[in-house]
Amino acid sequence: GESAADILSCVLQREPDWTRLPSSVPPAVRQLLRLCLEKDPRKRRQSAGDVRIDLDQALSGPSAGAPAPPVRRSRVARLAWIGGSVVVIAALAIPAAMHFLELAPPEIRLQIVTPATQQPLSFALSPDGRYIVFVVSGSTAGDPDRLYLRPLDRTEGTVLPHTEGARLPFWSPDSRSVGFFASERLHRIDIAGGPAQPLAPASNPRGGSWGTDGTILFAPNTVSPLLRVPASGGTAAVAATTLDATRQTSHSQPSFLPDGRRFLFYGASSDPDVSGLYLGSRDGHPPKRLIAATQGAFLAPDTLVLVQQEDLIARRFDPTQGVLSGDPVTLATSVGAFSVSSTGIIAHRAAGGAQLPTNWFDRTGAAQNSLGVWFNGPELSPDGQRLIGDRTIDGNRDVWEVNLARGGLRRMTTDPGIDGYPLWSPDGEQIAFHSNRKGTIDLWITPSNRPGAEQPLLEGPDSEWAIDWSKDGRYLLYQRADLKDRWDLWALPMTGTDRTPFAVASTSSLERLGEFSPDTRWIAYDTNESGRPEIVVQAFPVAKERIAVSTAGGTAPRWSADGRKIYFTAPDAMMMAVPVEPKGSTLMPGRPAPLFPTRITGQTFKHQYAVSSDGRFLINNAAESSAPPITVILNAKPF
Repeated sequence: GESAADILSCVLQREPDWTRLPSSVPPAVRQLLRLCLEKDPRKRRQSAGDVRIDLDQALSGPSAGAPAPPVRRSRVARLAWIGGSVVVIAALAIPAAMHFLELAPPEIRLQIVTPATQQPLSFALSPDGRYIVFVVSGSTAGDPDRLYLRPLDRTEGTVLPHTEGARLPFWSPDSRSVGFFASERLHRIDIAGGPAQPLAPASNPRGGSWGTDGTILFAPNTVSPLLRVPASGGTAAVAATTLDATRQTSHSQPSFLPDGRRFLFYGASSDPDVSGLYLGSRDGHPPKRLIAATQGAFLAPDTLVLVQQEDLIARRFDPTQGVLSGDPVTLATSVGAFSVSSTGIIAHRAAGGAQLPTNWFDRTGAAQNSLGVWFNGPELSPDGQRLIGDRTIDGNRDVWEVNLARGGLRRMTTDPGIDGYPLWSPDGEQIAFHSNRKGTIDLWITPSNRPGAEQPLLEGPDSEWAIDWSKDGRYLLYQRADLKDRWDLWALPMTGTDRTPFAVASTSSLERLGEFSPDTRWIAYDTNESGRPEIVVQAFPVAKERIAVSTAGGTAPRWSADGRKIYFTAPDAMMMAVPVEPKGSTLMPGRPAPLFPTRITGQTFKHQYAVSSDGRFLINNAAESSAPPITVILNAKPF
């Protein structure tokens, strides 16, 4: 006769063999067993109680009004026994189906509260779904950010040593190592312990991804294509993508697909029909634009998760054809960044922090009046009455001016391209700025009293932006960055017949954020020749030596109006001052002294503070705020 073991041996298989059911099991009961193991959750019986109701109907015989055939008592008893067995089997088969058929359990959302940090978007889930790593600030003022490793099955984690200044972490495919950026370089570190290993320069990084073949893709700055470097180190980074210089300004946010050959990335452009999420390949095939989105990641087996206008959405995606299909499903709103694991876990976070309006401070750090708006790369006019910088309004970045004496804003450029980092001429009659309106980032110039009369000043294949204009009007100091993330300082003659640019500081290290002394005899700038940014001074136009100014790191130097001090910001954003004294053909710096703490960020391309002739500081500070929690979605079911 039949037994529960016979039935269980049939149904508790990944692909049940229904022919093995005992012949005496009625057709209605056979169908009921099939419903218990139905792959479609909408058709599957959800509980043993549902099965009991169906079973009672199956064993009740024909519908009312129809003649019932005679049934022997032994058959009724046997059917009742089979029915009881089916109820028991259903209680086992339904949860077994969840396991054997790999059916998704209910979606669960939870939050991880983290300490405040100026890098709230720096976090990543491990591919195996066991860990999350994120950036935390030090416990005391001035401590650098570090990486914090948290197992998802625990409430506490640990700080990863040797990760000072870390941001934008990403995982190795085996979940044993983390890549990150710090001190203007790409690094890797094993979570089991050991020192961090530097891999390649990355002056202003915009994300990285670690492929299954041991290759790391990364975006070293905001003006270059993606580069690639072996995760084992020892080889210089080479280009992994090619910029269409007439249409794109940079590639960033790389994310490998599981095959380790294809990858997603964001292509930036002033043209909204060109910017967006692209599918690239290491096989040399041209990249394919997928959708207008800023970040994307593949979620096996057929889902693309992406950020589109701050919404986290999911789309059906065929990676072999590079085709999106179906309607988008919104997973979350107001999202600044996200991460996914190979196990299907999704984590996302709102953009934290804010920018305070540009504000005046005295030499003690006491806040004075505010401008009421935020100006990127603020520059005071020679008479101190006006301020220029760039602002982004409705996605369009342009040069703006504010009148400090009587208030009022004026837009200086209106081109749909990116216009930024403006600089006054010494007489205040002209403004130099950079623009990508011709594809590459070039130097442009415009009369300060006649907006709309912009003209190209210096064009070339590399990216250039103005840093300073000598007080005698003879030279424009500018930053030049090539596609391999080599940063140098160059000077462009602005008078005379020979306008040929020449290198001021050009080595294998990064030289940037230079400024002329008031008498144009010296240039102060920062360089990472020692492994971290430090302030140095050299003679101009012919350099004989580099004179060290900072002693414990520093960036973004500014000269006092009398040329007797150099200001700069320390690694902890403390405003510093160094007295300098000319001695014959050299310059003698004194001991750096702290002035007051700031919250200045983003001084990679341009100074985010200015110094008035009377010694006051105009500063862009980041607002103090708690970091928004990281939301973790378990068992996400977008479709």
